[in-house]
This record gives sequence, structure tokens and C-alpha cells, in this order.
Amino acid sequence: MLYQESDFIPKYHQRALAAELGEVKWGFNPNISGVPDDLDPDIGGHRLAKDQSGFYCNIFSTDREPNNDLIMGLCLPIVEQVCEYLPERVRLARIAGRLLLPGSGGINMPHIDYSEKNYTVVYYVNDSDGDTIFFNQEWTEENSDYPDWFDVRESSSPEAGKVAIFSGNIYHASSPPVRSKTRMVINMNLMVVD
Repeated sequence: MLYQESDFIPKYHQRALAAELGEVKWGFNPNISGVPDDLDPDIGGHRLAKDQSGFYCNIFSTDREPNNDLIMGLCLPIVEQVCEYLPERVRLARIAGRLLLPGSGGINMPHIDYSEKNYTVVYYVNDSDGDTIFFNQEWTEENSDYPDWFDVRESSSPEAGKVAIFSGNIYHASSPPVRSKTRMVINMNLMVVD
């Protein structure tokens, strides 16, 4: 499952969320791309963005108290609206902000967020370059080895208010901006409830 929609929430809600994220305390991550130093910079036919720095903000996690009640309150209507599109019952596992700084191109490390059955949501806070790339490769219990090759299924360009909703077993990767000053997203993980 892969679904994208522009202006998923009203413009006033988009502006309020962007303004609040502009005021939050972000943690610096010198290797937000997740690319190990000893890994070949070309993986699966794609150049990896090595040494990509950026910022991270935990908004909600099942094992911690919410970091910012106001931002959490602004994210919950997005979660509720996303749930209307999903074919299964879910519970919220995590909401996190990611802010990427300009890089020299390439993609960040292809990954899945959780191995348990889930849906992942990427909400774009600002207009920027730095697409999210979705690959044909999917994680399964039977095929849990990291792929040697990645075929692009689809990409999503960051545009304020846009959302991408997809099965959490789809390998995906962000791309650092090259022309924009920042690329800011909110990542949400919704675990399937049996």
C-alpha cells in the first residue's frame, strides 16, 4: 500500500504545526543518514549520502512521555485522518520530527522503521527538494536479509501539507535537500492491532 495526498490538513493547521516545530528543541545527529562508515557509498544502484547531518525530535513514543504536548495535539488529527484510509486497526507507536540540512545529493540509508506489521506516515512540513524514495523491496519474516539491490517503485517530493502513507515493510529512504535550506518531516508509525 502506498498513498499520497497533497494538503492533507487545512493550511492554517499546516502553518501552526510548522511554526511550533520551528520553536522546538531539536537534537543534532552528525550521521542522520544512518550510513555506516565502512559501507560502500553505492548500494543497490544508488549513491548513498554519507556524513549527512541533521536534527531529530521525538514527539511521541510508547516508551516515553510526549516531548511536546502542543505538537502532539497538532499531530493527532493527522493520525486520526490517516486511520480512515487504513484497512486495519492500528495503535500509535511513534511520532518523530526529522530536519535534514543541505547535502551533496544521494539518498540516505534504505530502511524499514519496524519489523512488526505497521503503517508508516511521512508528513511534509515544508516545501523542499529531497524526495522520499520507495523501493519495490519489502521486508518479510521469510526474506529478512538486507537487500543487495534496490529498485525504485515510486518517489514523493516534499511539499508542505502533503502526506505519504505506506505499508511499513516497504524499504524507503529520504534524500537530503541540495537546493533548499532544510527538509522537515514528521514520521509516524502505526502498529497493526490483531
